[in-house]
Amino acid sequence: MPFEIMLLRLAVATLLGGIIGYERDMHGRAAGLRTHTLVSIGSALFTLVSIEFSSCIEGLINHGDPGRIAAQVVTGIGFIGAGTSLKSGVTIKGLTTAACLWLMAAIGMACAIGHLSIAVVVTFAAIIILTSAKGLEKYIPHTNQLKITVVTATFEEMAAIRDHLAAMEHIVIKELNISFRGEAPQDGRKRRIKALFVLESITSKNRTAFAIETFNSLRKVAPQPVYISLINNH
Repeated sequence: MPFEIMLLRLAVATLLGGIIGYERDMHGRAAGLRTHTLVSIGSALFTLVSIEFSSCIEGLINHGDPGRIAAQVVTGIGFIGAGTSLKSGVTIKGLTTAACLWLMAAIGMACAIGHLSIAVVVTFAAIIILTSAKGLEKYIPHTNQLKITVVTATFEEMAAIRDHLAAMEHIVIKELNISFRGEAPQDGRKRRIKALFVLESITSKNRTAFAIETFNSLRKVAPQPVYISLINNH
């Protein structure tokens, strides 16, 4: 392949990676302009190496699959994407950024094999999705979920709270995780039992109103402070 063509394809991959990376940078994401540009041009370079390797060994016997070099790009991007995804409680953050990096690898590879027009179209389609889909999500109905942390001194108190929540109308307990410290009351330490409830409202009530109603209801039975946070289900 002529050097000028290889240079052009790498330049286009760099430009398209910078466009999406700039959009990610504008939203304060950890993987921004530099990361997306490097992923795009790196994927393109690996693909070009794979193409050149294929032409060098053409005609040889038992040379294997030259496409395996480019195929490993997908695996490598998977590790990078995993590093940008963080689990916080019952929510996972960074999935959009991970998907963008995965897409950038595909765009870079498309540039490397000469499908520049497709790469450009996909890039601008991605920009439209990233900038416009957020506004459309508010018209999509979401389930109202709350994450509630409750601390008690006895299992009886925790059971009372659980029963109270189960008896509330229009609420479903989706998840319950319990941990405790202190083996017995006579060991001189106060037992600390911590429970994480994930509740879901089966009505169309506003999430803030749902949180306030649940908080006020729990104050009647919870002996210690109750911590409530909203869960984003996008």
